[in-house]
Parts: sequence; structure tokens; C-alpha cells
Amino acid sequence: MADGFDFAIAKNSLGRYDISFNDAGDVSGTSSFDTAILMTVFCERRAAASEVSNNANRRGWWGNTLSDIPDFEIGSKAWLLEQSRLTEDALNLALTYYRTAFQWFLDEGYANSVVVMGNLTATGIYVKIILRVAPDTVGTPLFDVWLNTGVNVQVVIN
Repeated sequence: MADGFDFAIAKNSLGRYDISFNDAGDVSGTSSFDTAILMTVFCERRAAASEVSNNANRRGWWGNTLSDIPDFEIGSKAWLLEQSRLTEDALNLALTYYRTAFQWFLDEGYANSVVVMGNLTATGIYVKIILRVAPDTVGTPLFDVWLNTGVNVQVVIN
């Protein structure tokens, strides 16, 4: 990411994430991991037939259909937990879903390690994801991606 260019996503005046535009009306860019992190957390990875039997309910982010990399999908399956009870099983699934979602940071060499940890709270599941990256990487040190649901991503520059 540090050597590339990505469009910037930021919270708008309504508190929702949206594509960011500069004063000239052009799309703002970024060379940090912020957009990649947001896409990885918010986009829905398509469920397998064994997870959701009705094909119409398997969801998935439409942008994944545009990928020219076979079997590559960005996003997580955390959406499968929307109706789940707050149990250790749900926590373990959430951790698995986010480990899988952030695996591409390792596969592409953007991160040296990805650590996913979490715990149950009275209101939901809290997940902390730590990306360890090279010293020359640009990144936001602490990134509360989804504050209301307890997803926190921290970029640690070695």
C-alpha cells in the first residue's frame, strides 16, 4: 500500500464512511492502509453453500466479482454472526472470520504479521486486530473502524 495509491474513505458529516473528495471535487487519495482496512472489515465475503443454503441469501460484496485474481475476495464473513447469541462459539467464529479476512495483508506482503484477538462484552464482541508492518509503511497507528460494534485495528510499525 505504501508504494501505491488508493482512494480515501472517511467519515462524512452523518458519521458514515464514504469516498472522500477534495475541494476541487476530485477523489482524495491515500497511500496508507486506511481504505484497505475499511474495505476488509466492512465488505461482506460471500458465504459458502454449507454456511447459507439459500443461494440468494449468501450475500457478498459486488466488487469481488470484478477481481481478476482467482478465488480472491476482500471482506469478512462477520455478517454471518448478526443473529448469533453472545457465546464463546460466536467469539471464536468472529476471530476466525477476521483472521481469514486479513490474511491477504500477509499474502501480498503488506504486513509481517496479523494478530486477531477478542472478547465478549455485555453488548457484543470486541475484536482487536494488530497489523505489524515494515518501518517505511505509512499507516494510522490506531484505527477504530467500527466503534459501535467493537472492531479496532491497530497498525504497528516495527
